[in-house]
Amino acid sequence: MAFYKVSENVPTEDETMDKILRFSILRLFNFKHIDETSDNVVSLFVNLTKVYLKSLGNLSKKYAEHAGRTDVQQSDVQMALLEVGTKIVDLTKYIKDSSQISEYCAQKNPMVLHPQNPEPEKVMQIGEKKTSPYVPPFLPPFPDPHTYIRTKIQSEPECNYVNVRITEGNNLRTSQESVRDYMLRIHPTIPLFPKYVAKAEEESKIEYYQRKLELCRQFVPDFKANYESNYLNGTPPLEDLEMAEDEFKQKLKQQGLSEHLYYTPISVKQLVFEKVPTFSLLLDPQPEPCNYLRAMLPNDNKNEEEVMET
Repeated sequence: MAFYKVSENVPTEDETMDKILRFSILRLFNFKHIDETSDNVVSLFVNLTKVYLKSLGNLSKKYAEHAGRTDVQQSDVQMALLEVGTKIVDLTKYIKDSSQISEYCAQKNPMVLHPQNPEPEKVMQIGEKKTSPYVPPFLPPFPDPHTYIRTKIQSEPECNYVNVRITEGNNLRTSQESVRDYMLRIHPTIPLFPKYVAKAEEESKIEYYQRKLELCRQFVPDFKANYESNYLNGTPPLEDLEMAEDEFKQKLKQQGLSEHLYYTPISVKQLVFEKVPTFSLLLDPQPEPCNYLRAMLPNDNKNEEEVMET
């Protein structure tokens, strides 16, 4: 029996957990011969079960951390059950009844799905396998050669001086370019072509707005009703788009999810660097870029000056 209908909306972790607990509680009601109940009662039992399981898990984790372990063991669960007020002896009756509970269903007329007999996978084979003449016919054939013949997939290391020098030179050049690009991204720069950079910034702002608008329309629920309906042309300002995105991020954090699962965050500066090559930028010279290094210098010069003055 499927928990959810096939749709584009993927259920969250909490929805899946609530659905499983609901079906388990309804099955337990049928086992206790409770024919009718209300939705509020089932929701109450679901919430109580969730609180009980979460408290039991948190206590077990704390006992494991107190013992200096990262994994929870049986002794931790036993201590957590004792702290909650449940003895393991009391669970034996439930374990005996669990075999009978499985015979009951959550609904009166459940939908039964007959499993289909899957066809065995056909392994592609080229040619015919030749059996060795010394192997009797009653023995099973040998498996495929790739299962027992070892094939080396790595090449031998280069020992030629010329090839090693070329490889080291390429690695050094790549590392220098990476450091240069990183410095240009985090420090103020002077563009060699300011008009081109200004044009790239304008295009990046327009592209940033279009991406934000498309992102909100695709992921933010009720975006058209809450934001676009207030504007005649259907183009809300950038502040509303960022506000809607922040609300979407807060909802994901409450569910324990991250926005990186749905989209990649972008910025105007990132789009500008995609359009402007790094070789057209220069680092803005600073009089003293690392002020904190002055405190690490020795005071030898000051001592020499004091000696000269005396």
